[in-house]
Amino acid sequence: MRKVFVLLIPVFLAAAAFGQVSKKTIDRLHLPWISFYWQGDSLAGRYFDKAAIFIPVGIDDLPYHFAMQFDLGAVTTEFYEIPMTPYLRKSPALYKKLDSPFYHHIDLTLDKIRFADLTIAHHAGFGDSLSIDSAWTTTPKLVGTIAPDLFKDKILLIDYPNQRICMVSQLPDWIEKRASFVPIKIQDGRISVPFTVGGKPVALLFDTGSSIFSIVTSGDHMVDFAGTGNAMTDTVAGGESWGQKVTFYGKPISGEVRLGGHLMPPSSVYYTPDVPHGWMVEAKVVGLTGNGYFMKNIVIVDYKALRFGVM
Repeated sequence: MRKVFVLLIPVFLAAAAFGQVSKKTIDRLHLPWISFYWQGDSLAGRYFDKAAIFIPVGIDDLPYHFAMQFDLGAVTTEFYEIPMTPYLRKSPALYKKLDSPFYHHIDLTLDKIRFADLTIAHHAGFGDSLSIDSAWTTTPKLVGTIAPDLFKDKILLIDYPNQRICMVSQLPDWIEKRASFVPIKIQDGRISVPFTVGGKPVALLFDTGSSIFSIVTSGDHMVDFAGTGNAMTDTVAGGESWGQKVTFYGKPISGEVRLGGHLMPPSSVYYTPDVPHGWMVEAKVVGLTGNGYFMKNIVIVDYKALRFGVM
């Protein structure tokens, strides 16, 4: 699925209904944290400071500054051809590793954590171009996407309040005892999470690449979340879905939204008529949920035991 890259509207009521854990307490576990930062963007004359999650990365031992989007709605970790072009010209050793459609034997450092000998996809014709001068500055350049294949058969923690993630083979007992879990289904790395809306079960794709919309669905499924009586209360125009301009329309959600036994806060649901929704049928979901419900929480994606946790 190619989904929304910068279509973010803050849902200020979307602080999750779980208790926030202090950084000091979590730091005692000495986990291998990887820092991330929020990238902002302006849409329809409004500035949104949490438009996408970026992670600073190093590629092999190149002395340049890169970033990649953290996107669990993607399938394969990839480099974008257009912004990578000046670095390929400057680095013969990196160029030799490109055998389209993949780079081979890449060492990728996320913040300070190194992932060695990776195969990374080459996304031809995609990305923003860089000027000759800007490519060498210290500002991180967006050159790709970090996808779920990097976390296969592991346990991924996303610490939203402290802007960091980590990958572990076994969940610390302290977290195991305090997190609330629901079973999930995973297809091609994409995570289908069971919610209930007004007591009715719905499956939503958990997608960190779609950022702060709490729920995105199709026009056909708006009634599942908003009923038939609520009027449209918000329009977000000028967003981009992998190169295509789109407009989103929002309504308040009617009925309680629950994740397992936990009540989620009041929020809105959005849809766009500009993007095909065949991916929802393929993934057997009725929409996706981004980061909005979990901004004050630690989320656990257990790719080993097929469960989704929040604390």
